[in-house]
Amino acid sequence: MKTTFPLSELQQTLLRWWRRDGRILPWRQKQHTTQSQLPSQQLAADATLLEVRDHAFAEYLAPHLHRDPYRVVVAELMLQQTQVDRVLPKYLAWMKRWPTTSELAQTPLAEVLIFWQGLGYNRRARFLWLLAQQIEERSGKWPQTEEELLKLPGIGKYTARAIMSFAFGLQVAVVDTNVKRVLRRLAEGKEAAAAPIPSEKEWFAFADSVLPADQADPWNQLIMDFGALVCTAKAPRCENCPARRYCLAQKEAVQAGYQTYREYLAVQLRSQEKSQKKMIRFENTDRYFRGRIMDILRQGPVTHLLLAERMEKEFGLSDQSRLMKLVQKLSEEKLITVSNLTLKLG
Repeated sequence: MKTTFPLSELQQTLLRWWRRDGRILPWRQKQHTTQSQLPSQQLAADATLLEVRDHAFAEYLAPHLHRDPYRVVVAELMLQQTQVDRVLPKYLAWMKRWPTTSELAQTPLAEVLIFWQGLGYNRRARFLWLLAQQIEERSGKWPQTEEELLKLPGIGKYTARAIMSFAFGLQVAVVDTNVKRVLRRLAEGKEAAAAPIPSEKEWFAFADSVLPADQADPWNQLIMDFGALVCTAKAPRCENCPARRYCLAQKEAVQAGYQTYREYLAVQLRSQEKSQKKMIRFENTDRYFRGRIMDILRQGPVTHLLLAERMEKEFGLSDQSRLMKLVQKLSEEKLITVSNLTLKLG
């Protein structure tokens, strides 16, 4: 991939958009590391929404302020395949309950798994618990290189780079679903999954190449906001898009006879829906049944027999061999313990 637009113009256009319309999120708050760095004027209790926004974004853009890597990791693992509005209350409650890795590391895993209910992908809770213990073994010190971060539980390339950028202000790009969609539409006029699909190496190399100098943190934040708020998956707001003049997808849609890429995409999506085979209902997937097993165990230990009865009566899982495979897998992942025909969390 390569840029087909004046990059510096696009960067400044999107940075201005982000300052005006970007999201204010609790995990984006930065820390004042010394008293001398505190702002001369604190935000008044009766501040207007505009003043709150200006204050928040002034801190987001301040290079001398930093974020706690623990807060970044909690947010990133919670946000994996989970919507922001579902994560917000859980994140705030989590940080109130376990504000540091020290407190989380001392908590029984079962308690953490019970708290995680509603977020799905329960392995993420165990990863956070294990990660907290490893950080405490390092005397609370976090690694700052991608190579070392990748050794921590549950940390992949995206999350490692998120920590490097958001917590430590390092000049690296993060590449999630939103970022892929935005960059490929802008640069190639294609959807992220369109053939030929770029490799992970190509994605990160291209994302690194479009970073504004010394502004990786705000740029990474704004691209994710832009993908979530404007350049959305199925109904992008092309009519009011600040990057419309730079977007190759928009230009090619106009050449094809459409006013916006949004209109062109809608036609393509309808065509795809007609050709797709009927999908399996989520309520009959292993992921769904795994979640229900965990929910039952959050209420307390149960026997194999009682679990089987409840899974069939409440959720329609009558295949006992399938249930046993799910139980075995959860046990192998150390999310549950099986002892003397009794199952419990952790």
